[in-house]
Amino acid sequence: MIDDDIGDIAKAFNSNEQIGQVENPYAREKGTGIYLLSDPLVDVNRFYQNERQKELN
Repeated sequence: MIDDDIGDIAKAFNSNEQIGQVENPYAREKGTGIYLLSDPLVDVNRFYQNERQKELN
């Protein structure tokens, strides 16, 4: 996952670790974290769909 804040999605996994960040000085998202999320606790597809629907409403 690549984002500047992993927020609620981290709760859906047993393990989350920031493994890097965007370092290209010309990148629009410079400094954005890259996270490794593993061992999901829930159906990740359903979780993402629900979160996305909340953002759209």
